[in-house]
Amino acid sequence: MNAINIRIEDATVVSKLSALANAHKRSIEAEALELIKSGLASKAPFDRLAAARAISAMTPSDRVQPDSLEMIREDRARDG
Repeated sequence: MNAINIRIEDATVVSKLSALANAHKRSIEAEALELIKSGLASKAPFDRLAAARAISAMTPSDRVQPDSLEMIREDRARDG
């Protein structure tokens, strides 16, 4: 069996974790383990990339996308 020790210094995080554990009738450690498992079971970065490409493919081909570098330059010039 492997063990991981996590120090949580943010009282809000501990409070929320405790509330979740109470709601699910688990210990805080068991709730943290379930959260880690569910996070690891979620879509992998590769799947997110595929989803982003699928969304990009829905954009009409005649629509011109703005140049992000140009938008950053415009923002800097406006703020400067």
